[in-house]
Amino acid sequence: MGKHREEVARVTVADLAGGPLTLHVTCQPRDIDLSDEEFVFPDAISAEVHFELAGSEVRAWGRAVTVAVGRCVRCLGETRTVLEGRMEVLFEHNPDLLKPEIRNLGLEDGSVAYFDGEAVCADAEMRESLLLELPSLPLCREDCRGLCPKCGADLNAGSCGCPPEDGGGWKDALRQIKVQ
Repeated sequence: MGKHREEVARVTVADLAGGPLTLHVTCQPRDIDLSDEEFVFPDAISAEVHFELAGSEVRAWGRAVTVAVGRCVRCLGETRTVLEGRMEVLFEHNPDLLKPEIRNLGLEDGSVAYFDGEAVCADAEMRESLLLELPSLPLCREDCRGLCPKCGADLNAGSCGCPPEDGGGWKDALRQIKVQ
């Protein structure tokens, strides 16, 4: 059996009886199961999550910030991206939200989640808000020149000395496309 982890953004309905609460959370990425195949998360997560009762439901919103380190898609150099995820969710004590078809497919916007009527935990929403901020094509810098297609040298460090391509390259093909 797996080890049970401590929930970091958790409040009880009893905690909220006196009014809204704000949690200031600092945790490690592993504490909320934050992981990705292409990025590592070397820094702690800093988050602020607000909770309030809304009838029999609990509303939660806030932001989480951390850093993702990956590889540039052009030159394979290291990239560091600051992630700032924003979340807003309504926790409902509605057993229909546990049905496999709803859990597997999710709701249209993912802004409603089940809770047991006693306590809510926004760890999953924090994790998802950060994962949604990961760049699909990370760059070390906007003007990254990439690698030389002939010798593989990093063109950001300077010219490699290879002769320029003589026509037929992909850039020339793009220049010849005419838009009507």
